[in-house]
Order: sequence, then C-alpha cells, then structure tokens
Amino acid sequence: MSQAERARQGAPKSRQVMVNVIDTQPGSVTIPTDYSDELVAALRQPFTIAVDETALGTLGVKLGDRAIYAGQTVTVVGVLRGYPNMMQPTIVMSRDSLRMLGQSWGNTMGGPLMIKLRDPAKATVVAAQLNEMGKGQWRAWTRQELADANAKSMFEEGILVIIIGGCVVLGIIIGVAITWQTLRGAIMANIKEFASLRALGVGMGSLRRIVVELSFWVGLVGVAAAVLLTWLLSLLARMGGVIIALPFSLLLVVGVGLVLIAMGSGLLSLGVLKKSQPADLLR
Repeated sequence: MSQAERARQGAPKSRQVMVNVIDTQPGSVTIPTDYSDELVAALRQPFTIAVDETALGTLGVKLGDRAIYAGQTVTVVGVLRGYPNMMQPTIVMSRDSLRMLGQSWGNTMGGPLMIKLRDPAKATVVAAQLNEMGKGQWRAWTRQELADANAKSMFEEGILVIIIGGCVVLGIIIGVAITWQTLRGAIMANIKEFASLRALGVGMGSLRRIVVELSFWVGLVGVAAAVLLTWLLSLLARMGGVIIALPFSLLLVVGVGLVLIAMGSGLLSLGVLKKSQPADLLR
C-alpha cells in the first residue's frame, strides 16, 4: 500500500497489510462499540478505509490521503486509536468496499459468523443448542467464552507464554536476591541495636517477628513503587497508541506476589540475627 501520488510517479512502495472488514449497516454486530457514527458513515462510502494511528507512519499516509490498495485508489477517512498491530499494519473497510475491490470473491472457506439475539440473557442456552445441532461441524461461542478461548490460545500456542514465564522466574530470583541482600544489610547495620534488645531480655522469636514485619513493609513499599512505575509505563504506551489493560485481579495477584517475595527474603535474612550477641556490646 502507498500513496497515490507515489504510484503515479512510478515509484510505488508496496506493503503487506491486514484487512478488518465490518458491516456498516445500522445495528450491525460487527461495528465496534467505540466507533463513532461519523466514522461508520464515512466507511459506508465506496473505497474508503480507516487506519490505526500507529500504522500511519508505516503506511506513509494521513487522514484524507489517497492510497493504492489492490490496484485501486482508496481514501483514508478515519484514524483509529487503540487498534495497534505489532506484526503488520491493519486497515478497516466496509464489506461493500471489499467486494467492489474484488477481494471477496472465490473464497469457499467458512469464516466466523456473528449473530445478535433479541434476549442476550439466553446466549449460553442458544450457543449450547447450536453446538448440539452442529455435531462438531462448527462451534458456537458466547462473547465471554470467545474472549477466554482467545486468551487461553494466545498463552498456549504462542511464544508469549515462554517470554512471560521466563520473566516471572527471572523476576522472582532477582527480587528475592535483591530484597534479601537489602534486608541483610539493614540488619547488619543495626546489629548492635538487636544485640541491645537481646540484652534487655527480648527473645529471638520476637526479633524474628520484627524482621518479618520489616520485610512486609518493604514489600508494601515495593508494591507502591511498582504501581507508580506501571502507571507511568501505561501513559508512555498510550502516547504510542498502545492501550495496556490492567485488570484489578491481575494487579492484586502481582501485588501479593511482591509482598510474598519480600517476606520470603526476610525469612532468609533471619540467620543474621544469630550475630546479635549481647557480648558484642562490650567490644
């Protein structure tokens, strides 16, 4: 895909693009809910497309530009936000425009079909009935089932699970090591104070509880710092057109994990307390 002006000059710069097709008829279930009425109306016009803002530079176009797709001129009538594609640029057009471009003929493969129910509460029942009727020839999903299946497939079939798994393991190892050494250094720096407490009759059990409580508060400070950094990172990503979803359940799991790492490091640091002998105060 390239600008029409470049094509007329005889130096076109073609690129592979992915095409998302929507039905622009009023009430169509394939129209994303965040599309404005103005954008949908513009896409109803023949040979019009919309492009995500992250792909504008890659494709070399801007709003209002004309470009070449499938050997014909199309017009960029909309700029989307929140639809980035890291693999290749994506354009959106109506099914009518795709048909006029000659791209919808000769496809004998079955594709996904979206349906809208009068009573959305019966979606699970209807999906089960369709699956029973299909006898394995097709699979009907509710919206939530499809979302869960996509998420599961992404983690099971892609390299993403390897990357995330490796980062988690490496993060735990580094987190434990750094927190352990930090707590160990803090205890060693105050070893005379711990020795004084022992001289005053404070038992080792109470000292261990102090260290574990200290590690707990260190973990909470780490969670607060992680929340701040994650928020700043999400703002930076949003500036690049990438929207990062941060579900509360995921944030809760990560936060609890950070606190557990800190407390585990505190348990590893308990051995240093054996050096807090009251006799050290006489040295």
